[in-house]
Amino acid sequence: MSAGILASTVVGLLPPYLVKTLVDNVLMAQGSRWLLFGLVCALTASSLVGTAITVARGRLTARLGSRIMEQVRFDVYQAIQGLTLRRHDRTQSGALLSRLTGDTQLLHSVFVGAGAFNVPAALQFVGICVMLFVLEWRLALLILIPAPVLIVLTVVLFRHLSRVYHRLWQRSARMIACANNAISGVRIVKGLSQEVREIARFGFRSGELARTTARAESVYATCFPLLNFVTVSGTFLAWYFGGRSVMGHTMSFGTLMAFLAYLAMFYGPLQTLTQSSDSINRAFTAAQRLFEITDADQEAYDDPHAVPIRHMEGAIEFADITFGYFKDRPVLKGLSALVKPGEMIGLVGRSGVGKTTLTNLIYRFYDVDEGSIRIDGVDIRKLRLRDLRRHIGIVPQEPFLFDGTIAENIGYAKMKASREEIMAAALAANAHGFILRQTDGYDTRVGERGARLSAGERQRIAIARAVLHDPKILILDEATSSVDT
Repeated sequence: MSAGILASTVVGLLPPYLVKTLVDNVLMAQGSRWLLFGLVCALTASSLVGTAITVARGRLTARLGSRIMEQVRFDVYQAIQGLTLRRHDRTQSGALLSRLTGDTQLLHSVFVGAGAFNVPAALQFVGICVMLFVLEWRLALLILIPAPVLIVLTVVLFRHLSRVYHRLWQRSARMIACANNAISGVRIVKGLSQEVREIARFGFRSGELARTTARAESVYATCFPLLNFVTVSGTFLAWYFGGRSVMGHTMSFGTLMAFLAYLAMFYGPLQTLTQSSDSINRAFTAAQRLFEITDADQEAYDDPHAVPIRHMEGAIEFADITFGYFKDRPVLKGLSALVKPGEMIGLVGRSGVGKTTLTNLIYRFYDVDEGSIRIDGVDIRKLRLRDLRRHIGIVPQEPFLFDGTIAENIGYAKMKASREEIMAAALAANAHGFILRQTDGYDTRVGERGARLSAGERQRIAIARAVLHDPKILILDEATSSVDT
């Protein structure tokens, strides 16, 4: 690819010099027609070769950019899946989706768009500078007078736009999160007749985003035309002083034509590099938001020092544990208990005393603040996390079903589970009967979050999923609250 960029730059620098030869040696000197024909053919050939190289480079850049962004999206999604539950609790799902889709797409557009042209533009810029000094070094010095002003303005603008775009993406994430919440809870919204309230809330977030976007676009619309004027102001100097040199016979007309042609090419890449600061700013802001995800605390699934679980009996010991979702507000304090293998126990208490919290701690969704939880005598923080969760099954009070078939939702607990295993798990959960009454049986689609099924049916499918998981420890968090006795 680098060879293509270099070849494209060299070929792109040929036409103005050929124009100089054409004007001085053919038109002004009344040269031969064969020389005229040869120079025109050379101009045509250089243009065709440059076009072919640009097309090839563009196609290669598109493929390379797509592969890079595929890997970026995969890494970000992998990081989201590995985030601790504490981080998920603090971050709205809509904000995470905004980063996974919007931010990665923005990076892709910069890689394929601005990124594809910035490197060739920079190389072409250097080559044109060399040719300008070769043709007429004194005139080349004159046209560089606006360059320091341009650099200072670009740096100041870059810093300002960076702050503006950071606010812009914050507003965008809030709007997406607002819409996601309302759409996910549409049954509650409609049931309580709160459509007007949610529309107003979305309108407020949308208005915030619109105002911030307008502010960013206004800065862009004001500053970049001024930068372009400063950039091309050197052309006026070239026409005046170059014209005087031609009139004084100290420069040939062909040299002035070539110089002006190179100058026009000079401002093209310069404007590209200047205007790309807007795209680069957006990309930097997006990259920072993505790094916040990839650099966040991850669950230690593959801790090399963790103890693998060869065989689990299922004894659970709570040793003087203290835990709070907020450090200064403990939910559990000094709790000790022992559950022996094979025991079936029930935890009874009013809402908020920590029954579900115990479940979360056993599953290591959270770690205790003080004390320890041991399984078969080993602190669960020393156990390999994948092994721990492989041997524990949980059925929550509000089960989550994926937008797929009933069979896919039950089989989610075990990769490549056979239809017979899925049906056996459904029979154990007393779900087989109602499944067969569905239009498509086990191939019936449940809808998003299981919306096409009743609460009791969703719970029985969740129980079947846990049964198929075949855990040593099974935790039912009020998992039959919607099921008939």
